[in-house]
Parts: sequence; C-alpha cells; structure tokens
Amino acid sequence: MMRLEHDPEALPGLALMRLAFRPPLEPEDAGRYLAALERVGAQDTPFLLMLDLAGAGVPPQAVRLEQAGWIKQNRARLRRNLRALAVVMRHPTPRARQSFERLFGVPVLVTDQSKDARPFLLAEGVRAAGGGAEVQAS
Repeated sequence: MMRLEHDPEALPGLALMRLAFRPPLEPEDAGRYLAALERVGAQDTPFLLMLDLAGAGVPPQAVRLEQAGWIKQNRARLRRNLRALAVVMRHPTPRARQSFERLFGVPVLVTDQSKDARPFLLAEGVRAAGGGAEVQAS
C-alpha cells in the first residue's frame, strides 16, 4: 500500500510530506506512487520530504523511467522549495545519500530506521528557517 501524507504546518511556514510504502503491496501502488510524485513536484512553498521506501521492493523498469523523467522535469522546483530529505530504505548506503544530495542540493538522511527520519527533517527545517527552536521527536 502506498500513502502520501501532507502536514502543511509541521513547522511554521514549512510543510512535511511523507510518501510511504507499506505491505501488502498492491497492483495500483506504482500508479499511486507516480501520482504522489506529481503532488510533491507541485509544491510551490518550502517543504520537507520523507520517502519511506523500505516496503517498496524493486519498482518495474517502466516506473523507474517515469520517475527519472519526473526528477528531470521537477528538479529546479525541488531545488528551490525542498529544504531537507529523509529516505528510509532497506539497505542504505553512502552512495545513495550522495546521489540524493547531488540531485537536490539539500541535507539528506538515508537510513533503515523510520524513527530517525522525522527528527532529522524537523531539525533541518529549523536550521533552514534560521530558527533556534528545539525540535522534539514525535
């Protein structure tokens, strides 16, 4: 199952979007994922993004190609509005983190622990906003 959650006020003036795959995977998940990417790419204001891909499995080639096209089409807008990215995946690597950093030019956490993603994003969001407020993990 694929879900996109949107918290428009995770921090003052900064939304948090969470795109997550959870078992059981459904045949419609690939289409839902691509539609969710369109919603992410349409963000016109600063936001934080959590991609929880730990339950996603390996996407079909057609989905990977559409995802690559989406990144190319939305890269400039994402570089403008995305403030931090946390990616939860089964086997995180330094290379994966470097790839995301190069693509989007923002602080990136790549981890296999979903509990680490939100605190990282909120802390980076506070830094991006120039604030010094303490961030509490939820």
